[in-house]
Formats: sequence, structure tokens, C-alpha cells
Amino acid sequence: MKGVRCETVDIDVPAYAEIVLEGKILPHVRVPEGPFGEFPKYYGPRSDKEVIEISAVTHRNNPIFYTVVPAGYEHLLLGGIPHEASLLQSIRQTVPSVKVVHMSPGGTCRYHAIVFINKRNEGEAKNAIIAALANGFDIKYVVVTDEEIDIFDMEEVEWAIATRFQADRDLVVSS
Repeated sequence: MKGVRCETVDIDVPAYAEIVLEGKILPHVRVPEGPFGEFPKYYGPRSDKEVIEISAVTHRNNPIFYTVVPAGYEHLLLGGIPHEASLLQSIRQTVPSVKVVHMSPGGTCRYHAIVFINKRNEGEAKNAIIAALANGFDIKYVVVTDEEIDIFDMEEVEWAIATRFQADRDLVVSS
């Protein structure tokens, strides 16, 4: 990749970058920032943040500037997809029959996990729940199902809970 020298800072940047902001972070300077919308659809608290002093802005002709609206579906998915992958890998260490993990939008793609397993032995579903709770610090709710349920269709997931789940034998509570 071809690099070019910045105009005011002694570093190279990609020659075809859309936008380059040059500057320096001011040491020991903090100013209040926020509140900002966050993924759970609440505002994060106002807090002191670093300050950057911009010395130059350069860009391509007609640059593309892309941003994500906080707590929108796109924001949730961008955070949820990597959570799904790491949770799948983590649960598989305990329950190898896990096939797919879905972090549902209703749980802001962070708090609710739907896990699909090819159940081979009794107890695998409970082990998957415990593994999910142990490895996902923000997970509050886990549903485990089999291949008969489309874990990406919350109506099917809710139907399975309504018709197959029995709290006296299936509920796992962790505190």
C-alpha cells in the first residue's frame, strides 16, 4: 500500500485514505464530553475525555464519510456479530455440539443469546447455558434450542419457549 507524508505531522498515511485528520493529543488536558447515545438505547454519562488539536484535514475528491447512528439496528449488529463469534467459540469448548449463536436485537445484540445445538446427551443444553453466562459478562438471558427452530426468527423461538419449556425442570438461574 502506497503511503504519503502528512502535511503537519511526521508520519505516513495511506495515499488513498478518504479523510486524514492530523493533530496531536494534548497531554493532561481533559474536557467534559457527552452524554451520548449508547447501544442499550440509553445515554452514557458525561465524562472527561482527551482533547486533540487538529493541525490539518486532507481528503480525496468527494470523500466518503460514514457514521453509525447510536442504538440503531446497524449499531447493534456491528457490535453483536463479533459477540456471536466469540461466544460460539467459547461455548464450543464446553459443548462441542453447538452450531450457531445468535445475539438477538431485542436484547440489543448483547444481552440475549439464542444457542442452537445438535443435542447428543442429556444436560448439554444446561451446560451451554452455563458456558454462555460464564463467558459473556453482559448476557442476561440464554435460550438453547435444536435444529427444528430458526434461532433468527424470534417468533419461532418464543413459540418453542411457550410450548416446550417447563420452568420446574428447564430453568437455569445464576446469580
